[in-house]
Amino acid sequence: DAKGDGIWPNAEQGIQAPPRSVTGLSNEEARDVLGMAVSHLQMPVEPDWSDPVTVAALRARFLVVVVDHREKLWERVLTQCKELDATDWQQMPTSVLSSETLDWLADLAKTAGAQTVSLALRKHLLDGAREAAKDGTPKSLRAMIFGLTDFADLEGMAGDLDGALLKYQEALEIARVLAASLGTHESLRDVSIALERVGHIEEAKGDLYGALLTFREVLGIRRAIVQVERTSERLRDLSISLCRTANVERALGDNDKALKKYAESLDINGCVAEELGTPEILVEMSNSLERIAHIDRDRGDLGAALAKLQSVLTARRGLVDALGTPESKRGLSLALHGI
Repeated sequence: DAKGDGIWPNAEQGIQAPPRSVTGLSNEEARDVLGMAVSHLQMPVEPDWSDPVTVAALRARFLVVVVDHREKLWERVLTQCKELDATDWQQMPTSVLSSETLDWLADLAKTAGAQTVSLALRKHLLDGAREAAKDGTPKSLRAMIFGLTDFADLEGMAGDLDGALLKYQEALEIARVLAASLGTHESLRDVSIALERVGHIEEAKGDLYGALLTFREVLGIRRAIVQVERTSERLRDLSISLCRTANVERALGDNDKALKKYAESLDINGCVAEELGTPEILVEMSNSLERIAHIDRDRGDLGAALAKLQSVLTARRGLVDALGTPESKRGLSLALHGI
């Protein structure tokens, strides 16, 4: 960017994070532009976090993958990110790097499996959010919700379910206070997100009845939001809640209720798939159809189950061709196994 924005570093203002998607360009054009950035920004073998170009170079290589999805590029980026674990995170110039860039680095380290550096960065960001939240403004309190949630996500991945639950509950308490005072759709959605995380931990700890109550509360909030804000994004939120509630109902043996929710989720995703056009929608649709097929199978209707799984198989072969990620390949394997 000729203005010095985007991926280009500005040491005085901090490294500004680029948009999460490259807008206004085709994938081919975006790949070419980012490829030029990669060729001009060289990532050193040993990351030098006092040099903002290091972060910009890593970001440029990552964004090439975002628009390209080629597996070799992805593996190259992850290999470089894994080197972060051998780097003392405190060597990173946190006074120079913007909080947005630190957030991006933490996400990238998490994706790469560099959990030590990701946890350290999230702790640093959470401490900053706690300090800022002392002013009591909605903006700073909301930032603290995100800080708590992001850190708890990592704790949960590391197996510390109790620690994660405490932070999710703290985030939920703040979100409920903000929703009561603001009454906005955004604040209600924050409550639903925090609740959903609490439900995940309850489910992971084996408290299925507690998780069911929590997920049903999330579902109620998201149905209410869709009544007044019927956008593709809010409909997708509703679809996700339907599936998560149905998963627990099925685990508890209530296949009739689960089947209705899976079918509703499938219908919603079918309506928004064309507008959103993301692989995630296709993944969710194939997941819903697969779960319906499993219920058909459990009820002895093998013909109906097989027909649905054949559709799932076709969709997942397409996803492997488009993405080539380990997750897409695992989905294909599960479909083949089901058939």
